[in-house]
Amino acid sequence: MSAWSKLGQGVEGGRLIQVAMDESHEETLMAGYFQNMGVVLFFVVLLSAGASVAIARRGMRPLEEITKAAQRITADQLHERIDPARWPKELTPLAVAFDEMLTRLEDSFARLSGFSADLAHELRTPINSLMGEAEVALSRVRTPEEYRQVLESSLEEYGKLSRMVDSLLFLARAESTEIRIERSTLDAARELQAVRDFYDAVAEEQGLPFGVRVRRF
Repeated sequence: MSAWSKLGQGVEGGRLIQVAMDESHEETLMAGYFQNMGVVLFFVVLLSAGASVAIARRGMRPLEEITKAAQRITADQLHERIDPARWPKELTPLAVAFDEMLTRLEDSFARLSGFSADLAHELRTPINSLMGEAEVALSRVRTPEEYRQVLESSLEEYGKLSRMVDSLLFLARAESTEIRIERSTLDAARELQAVRDFYDAVAEEQGLPFGVRVRRF
């Protein structure tokens, strides 16, 4: 602050009076404060970034376990499971769904393996029969009537193979949700007669009576 003032009487002119306050200390203090705040802010941001990375990695650890479990799963390792008890509540449904999926895959694979084994066994019987009949027929020269009997017997085996293929196609269609299965009446007498014809030769060799009796209601 400043002002002009006359000092005493008879003095020409005046004097400039100035009043000032030294603020250099406050300015130095504020500059140091801003500098310290900048350093503290830098370290806070750095610490927050490190903590965020650590938290993110910890949160992604269950997903990494799922990935590793999925990589370990093979046809022989379908029993692999993930324990959802130690997982966060948010990821528990995912772990449960993953384990249920593995259970369904294991069950489907077991049924497929059993079906393949049964199919191989069922196909082997008529094929061996056809091969045996062909080898016997070619072992020596036969009459046309004997060759006809061999062909008729082979035709029965071909019919069995054809029915097996039809059954396989039926099962394949049954698994599809886009195909509608049509129901029809089953002729039990005809099916039982087919079973009788299939085992008739074996029963005759063993000397066992084997017949079919159908009672209609």
